[in-house]
Amino acid sequence: MFDAVVGEVQLPEPTGDWRAALRAVARASHAVRRRHPWMALLGIQPGIGPNTRRYGEFGMRILSRHGLDRQARTEVMAVLNNYLTGFAHRQAAWDQLRQRAGLTDQQWQQRLHRYLAEARDTDPELAADIESRLHLTSDASFETGLDCVIEGIAARFLPDRGEQG
Repeated sequence: MFDAVVGEVQLPEPTGDWRAALRAVARASHAVRRRHPWMALLGIQPGIGPNTRRYGEFGMRILSRHGLDRQARTEVMAVLNNYLTGFAHRQAAWDQLRQRAGLTDQQWQQRLHRYLAEARDTDPELAADIESRLHLTSDASFETGLDCVIEGIAARFLPDRGEQG
């Protein structure tokens, strides 16, 4: 099942811009994981079926053009996949919490806002802390994390190779 779902990831056409390619594959992977939240519960699978292999080879191919050896390319793809799995796990956990409560998205939001209103009166610091975390499963939060991952990869593995390489 895992390999079949990985087969749904639309791989971009390589352009020579490794950052754009990794961003595109990360976004495509994220979209697939949103459709199949149970994948986060499986973690990263060591088995290599044909679709998982296709996915991995894509990353290895785009990174090999920039002089990275196999071990470095493996590390880069592991960093990206660890981020994707972690973010998907957070989203799945939040979704499961709402579902276990038996609430719709709208009801869940209403409950959170009521709780925050009460907390603002009794513990403003707690309310501020909770509010700062409410967006952590949003697309904006995903993009912020993806930016950090891509720029971290650039700094660690490709520091002197320019904007596209």
